[in-house]
Amino acid sequence: VRQRMVDGGLSRPVVNARVGRIKRVFKWAASEELIPFEAYSRLTAVPGLGKGRTPAREPDPVGPVDDAAVDATLPHLPPAVRALVEFQRLTGCRPGEAVRLRPCDLDRSGPVWVYAPERHKGVWRGKDRRVRVGPKGQAVLAPLLAVAADPAAPLFS
Repeated sequence: VRQRMVDGGLSRPVVNARVGRIKRVFKWAASEELIPFEAYSRLTAVPGLGKGRTPAREPDPVGPVDDAAVDATLPHLPPAVRALVEFQRLTGCRPGEAVRLRPCDLDRSGPVWVYAPERHKGVWRGKDRRVRVGPKGQAVLAPLLAVAADPAAPLFS
């Protein structure tokens, strides 16, 4: 089945995602005793296609959105969403980190503020994450901070 997907022109990540779905269906079927557990067990031995180690095509890398497209979109966004987009743009903050930004996570003691997200993609590795917020980012956050009632609530809600 996997080889037919590759032969059909699907990219490596798409093939891996679809094979993962098939494995989950078999896992569910085995848990419901609709198929022998051995059938699922054998599927778990099927590895994912490795990057550069298979004839499956690699997808084009996903690049950033063109600045002109973002600039054209900003005037049409609600104020909070516009601030969120501008904050990410100015800080390089990941979307998941940005939407969880709380006033209590923001160290505003210096000229450059520091946002230490409680959760981020490297936390499981024991990595620390600090997002620097300069004057332009501070100007974006200032109106939201001025009306923030609960310092433990996300700014972008």
